[in-house]
Amino acid sequence: MLLLIFVVSCNKNESFDTIQLFGHAGNGLHISNSVYHDNSENSIKLALSQNGCDGVEVDVQLSKDGTAWLFHDENLKIEANLNACINSSTDEEISHLSYNHFNDEKLLKLKDLKLNSKSIVLDIRHANACENKVVELKKMLNQLELFCENNFESEIYLNTNNLYWISYLKSLSVDNSKIQICYSPSENEDLDIISGNFEIDAFLFKNNEITKEKVESIQNKGQKALIFEVRSPKGIRSALKKNPNVIITDDLKAAIIEKY
Repeated sequence: MLLLIFVVSCNKNESFDTIQLFGHAGNGLHISNSVYHDNSENSIKLALSQNGCDGVEVDVQLSKDGTAWLFHDENLKIEANLNACINSSTDEEISHLSYNHFNDEKLLKLKDLKLNSKSIVLDIRHANACENKVVELKKMLNQLELFCENNFESEIYLNTNNLYWISYLKSLSVDNSKIQICYSPSENEDLDIISGNFEIDAFLFKNNEITKEKVESIQNKGQKALIFEVRSPKGIRSALKKNPNVIITDDLKAAIIEKY
């Protein structure tokens, strides 16, 4: 019996040991019973402290002053009691806000995020939903450049769903060979056409929108496949079997158990 368990364990590790596990928005997005709020400093620290966690994904938005903050939703109203967008709010206004959570965590600036050499996906938010316009590209690039310079030992995925931004992200003047340009395609986009016209290092997909065959096709072209919206044990197992490069999960503990 012990020999059988050992063999199964070895086979499992052999299948999944190349897959990296990232915490979604820190230690999970919109988890009602979570100790810490998503995208908060404590949530990120908790995720990165877990053995088996390789990094985190966070959501990056620009304030009215051009400072990058971590926040997921379009409007601050539900999560932080201010009926406004990050993009329409000043740093002063945002600095006084706390998440509607029993720990009352403050919102975190991107520049204050400490990675300790772990990896990260920066999910770049381009739109100011309150004013129906796109944020200033130059200001966002300046904030990303500063972060990448200060975390040169970390692998950093700059994720965008805006093809226009890719060439600008690629041209960041940062001495960091570990920067990966990542694109989130819509369900019907032709990845071959996109890859032929843009310098993309990785693609980010929802778990229910990507197959194992599609993952293999991407990897065979020298690109990486990242999967998110992975919550339940069943979803974690299905994502692992697709053998992507990275799984971004809302349940790190369960994902670590399933992987190992």
